[in-house]
Amino acid sequence: MRGSTPIRFRFDPDDPDEASISNVRCAAFVAGRVVVVDTEEFGLSAFPGGTVEPGETWQQALVRELREETGTRPRDVRVLGRLLFHSGASEPFRRDLPFPDFQQVVATADVDVFAKSAKPDAGEHVRAVSLLEVDHAVGRLRPDHPFEAELLEYVREARSLRFDT
Repeated sequence: MRGSTPIRFRFDPDDPDEASISNVRCAAFVAGRVVVVDTEEFGLSAFPGGTVEPGETWQQALVRELREETGTRPRDVRVLGRLLFHSGASEPFRRDLPFPDFQQVVATADVDVFAKSAKPDAGEHVRAVSLLEVDHAVGRLRPDHPFEAELLEYVREARSLRFDT
């Protein structure tokens, strides 16, 4: 299968190591509802995000990815942890990215909607962007994306601890 590479990953609640970051993902919220994006390439996701471009910080990548995929901009960003990856590929996806071990920032943010998604031609093709209650989003994700559903439940818990104190 084209593009298939053995890869292992695990979630870790520690802060990411800046030198090892290759990607970002962010659970974005508007008035308590989570932003869910549906792309032709990956289907449903409650974690818009993508690859850090050369010369870009992960924070800049997060802002860019939210704008491109969902038409939102973050008001605040809270890092919840990192995904630790190990690739079994013979070479990196891109030479400027850490390899074979790399990290993906897992964050959450309250966002403002300001435009339609504007993904460039080279990126994913966005079919729809929705605002869903978290339980509804988890239910829609669980059949095809069980890890995302579980991670979204973790995000909900982390956000409730933050906002209930």
